[in-house]
Amino acid sequence: MALIGYCRGLSTLPLTFFYANLGLARRLELACAQAAEAHAAAHRELYADSQACCLEVNGARASFVTADSPLTHVLNLGMTGPLEEGDLYEIEHFYEDRSPQVTIELCPLAVPDALELLVKRGYLPFQFENVLARPIPNETFAFTPSLPMLEPEAELWSRTLAKGFSEMDDPPEEASESGRVLHKAHGLRGFGIEIDGHLAAAGALEIRDQVATFCADATLPAARRRGAQTALIQNRLIEAQKAGCDIATAMVSPGSLSQHNYERHGFRVMYTRTNFAKIR
Repeated sequence: MALIGYCRGLSTLPLTFFYANLGLARRLELACAQAAEAHAAAHRELYADSQACCLEVNGARASFVTADSPLTHVLNLGMTGPLEEGDLYEIEHFYEDRSPQVTIELCPLAVPDALELLVKRGYLPFQFENVLARPIPNETFAFTPSLPMLEPEAELWSRTLAKGFSEMDDPPEEASESGRVLHKAHGLRGFGIEIDGHLAAAGALEIRDQVATFCADATLPAARRRGAQTALIQNRLIEAQKAGCDIATAMVSPGSLSQHNYERHGFRVMYTRTNFAKIR
C-alpha cells in the first residue's frame, strides 16, 4: 500500500511515499555500507601511511579510517539474515588493535537477535539518528532552486565542511580530514552554495545502486537561515534524478532544523537508527 501526499510549494505532482519495509531498509542500509568501503579506500589513496580498511562479516561492514574518525563504524548489521555471536566477536577482533571503541549503527528492521546480542556483549545505546527518504519522480521537478550550486575544489569544500560542523572560524587541520576523504570517495560528489561571493555551505551526493544519499550538510554559522541548505537539497534532487536514481535518502538528528528542511522537500522518516558503542 502506498501513502499519497503533496509537497506544498515544490510540486503539483503527487509524491508516493513508501513504508519502511524490510526491502526498502535493506536498500538504504546497503548503500551506506558500500559507502563505508569507499571511504576507507579513499583514505588509503590520500595518505601514504593510512591503515584504513573494511571488513565484511555476514553482510555487515566494519569500517576503520582512523581511531577518532566519524567514518569508523559498523553498518548493515543483521540486515541480510540470522546473526550469530561469532559475527560480533569477529567485528570486535577487527577493531581490537585499531580503535578503543566499537560503534554500531543499528537499523530497527535488523533481525531481532541483533539487539539481544548487542546487549549481551555489553553494548550501550548513545545516539538516535532518523533515516529519511523520498521517491524521485520521472517528471521534471516543479521548483526552481533558490540558489545555484557549484562543485568546489576538494580543499575549499573540506575546510567549509569543517568550519560548518565545528562552528569555528579556524578549525584545527585534522578537522578537514573527513571532508577530504569524502570528497575523494568513489561515487561521491561534493557540492557547495555561495552567498555574497563566498562558499557558505557544503553538502555531498553519494550514489550507489540508484540510491542517492544526501550527506555531509554543513552551513557556516554566519550564513544560516539564508536558504543555503534548501538550495543544496533542491539542486541535489535534480542531480539525483539526472543520474537515474529512484530513491533519495538522508540521515539527520531527530527534530533538527535539517530534518525540517528535508521534510519540506518531500522526505519522510522511514525509521530511526540506534547507535551503540562498546568501550573496551
